[in-house]
Amino acid sequence: MDSPSQPTPEKIAKKEEQTDEGPLYRVIIHNDDVTPMDFVIDILITTFDLPAANAAYVMYTAHLNGNAYVQTLPKPEAQRRINKAHFLRALQRLSIAIHHGTGMTSSLDNLTQINLDDLINALGIQSNPTLTHFTRFVFRGAARKFAKQMIDFDSIAGAHGLAEAARLTERLYVRDVRVFGADRLPDSAFSRFIQSSRHD
Repeated sequence: MDSPSQPTPEKIAKKEEQTDEGPLYRVIIHNDDVTPMDFVIDILITTFDLPAANAAYVMYTAHLNGNAYVQTLPKPEAQRRINKAHFLRALQRLSIAIHHGTGMTSSLDNLTQINLDDLINALGIQSNPTLTHFTRFVFRGAARKFAKQMIDFDSIAGAHGLAEAARLTERLYVRDVRVFGADRLPDSAFSRFIQSSRHD
């Protein structure tokens, strides 16, 4: 259900006003040529909490005009939601690449490129070609390693379920888990479970 151009959340735009959580920023989505319209609507509903009718309107506005206003949020919250949208977009692109049989190498290369693009956008250096080129050179190995981990996670989730994929992937990022103060928890099945799984 691809269309010639669809929006994806890209950046935080104009500063609006100040709140207790800091200044407010307008989240704007921009067209691209690959993201399906229904996927953009899903992102706007699940990540930005827009009602379905509003999400469809925002997507269609961006489709026609090149960009569209999504909502105004404190900068940390706006950035968190944009990062989540970028991650989901990367998974969606990977899924399309695998579905169309472009092969693991192509998917790995595509996802590596997406990781590097997201890093450059997060650093805000996309307008500096020299710094962008240097960043791509320095972080290519790490971006490729993370892309491979995402592909492995997706394969494990498809074969053995999400819980198993999460358990195996957790080993890559978590060295040790310790529970302190478990003896202060109420005596329940949950607290007995926590105490029996402690690694003292």
